[in-house]
Amino acid sequence: MYQSVKQLSGCEVLDPQGHRLCQIKRIILDPNNGQVLGFITTHHHPHSILSIMDVIYWSRDHLKLGQNYEFHDQSEIVRIQSALKEKSELFGKKVKTESEEQLGQITDYSIDLKKHLLASITVQKNFLKLFFSTALIIHYNSILEITPEYVIVRDGTVKMPLAQTLRDKSAERSPAT
Repeated sequence: MYQSVKQLSGCEVLDPQGHRLCQIKRIILDPNNGQVLGFITTHHHPHSILSIMDVIYWSRDHLKLGQNYEFHDQSEIVRIQSALKEKSELFGKKVKTESEEQLGQITDYSIDLKKHLLASITVQKNFLKLFFSTALIIHYNSILEITPEYVIVRDGTVKMPLAQTLRDKSAERSPAT
């Protein structure tokens, strides 16, 4: 199941018994392969990082931790520390093709909750005028490289307008007459 990161922010973190511990503040991705590494949470101690290894179940509204979960400082998990230093946050990053065509900026992205991988990015040309520009969905397989400044995608990338994607999904849900 793919889920928008905007919808996942604020997702509740539950202990093994199902008690609420905190919420997800930010998802940390490995910029090299799109793998979810962990989460920055609203935990009120200096250690607010959770590793994806501690998660036994993840849905749209909550994730449940295994028996031996532990909150960490970002310096305790090397891969998370390097991802944070590499400015792996996708929101606002510029997107261009390998032939330098500017496609816009990332306004959202989705995660495959079962595989814990980046699934797609949502790109808009007019970042400040979100309601007046066309949003494009670009599948993760089309991404060539994620740098601190840009996300570079293949030249032949199929860019599906977000409005078309939403129409297709609503058509799938409504029964044929």
